[in-house]
Amino acid sequence: MPIHTYFEQNGDSSALVVLLHGWSDDEEQYADLVAAVKMLEPNADLLRPHYRKGIAHNENPFVVASEVEVAISETYEHSLMDGKPYQRIVLIATAWGASDPQGVRVWPGQ
Repeated sequence: MPIHTYFEQNGDSSALVVLLHGWSDDEEQYADLVAAVKMLEPNADLLRPHYRKGIAHNENPFVVASEVEVAISETYEHSLMDGKPYQRIVLIATAWGASDPQGVRVWPGQ
């Protein structure tokens, strides 16, 4: 199952923030996190990969991870073609629909 992505361009697009969900991908549960990211990173574009949710799905996690990586790479490639490559890519992962980040990774490393 291919993933779908939601992309939002913000400010001068100097960074890319990727929001990864765990079990739930409910828009309401992400509202506070999206608002906080926009406040802290007003010049960051947002990328939200959407893949099947729920405890009973049987998607291959390696396939999903690969498709997420392709979505991030393609978004980065578009920034290169536009002449403004992202200076940072930030991955924020949540679990069980929590609005608190469970893990944050920044590239290049800080």
